[in-house]
Amino acid sequence: MEQQWSMIYSTYSNEVFRFLLYYVGNYEEAEDLTQETFIKVVKNLKKFEGRSELKTWILTIARNLALDHLRKRKYAQSFAKLLGREPEAKPPLPEDLISSSERVHALHGAIQTLPDNYRAVVILRGIQELTPTEAAAVLGWNANKVNVVYHRAMKSLHKILEAEGDVTQWIGQTN
Repeated sequence: MEQQWSMIYSTYSNEVFRFLLYYVGNYEEAEDLTQETFIKVVKNLKKFEGRSELKTWILTIARNLALDHLRKRKYAQSFAKLLGREPEAKPPLPEDLISSSERVHALHGAIQTLPDNYRAVVILRGIQELTPTEAAAVLGWNANKVNVVYHRAMKSLHKILEAEGDVTQWIGQTN
């Protein structure tokens, strides 16, 4: 079992971390959520029935943990405001984590402004390069919905980046 666990972790940990990093936008939180994801994987591996691919099952766990985390973060910020305290600003990503080019920072910032479903599908399809079927398994959608939402998300991303400058250098045509 330990050898199986080690193989699963080494195969998927980087992919899970990258997904979570883009999803929550914070290096330390992504690390913590990656650990939580694999703790859940270990605890529930015997329950995995193979109805989906192992990769999509693990990414679904990661996505659900990230959604819960973001809800808690939003609640904590709202509660702090209610008490008259300003919530702590989210620390920026370390410059050595991603390329220091302005385009990458602008793209990352634009992705963070997308609604949760748009952000998830852009990360899964555009960054993680999952197929529509794999992304559908992670999101609990069908492949057609993934394609439609991805198209809409890319249009939104295109509009956000267009306000920043020449969007064609960042993403291809979305039409």
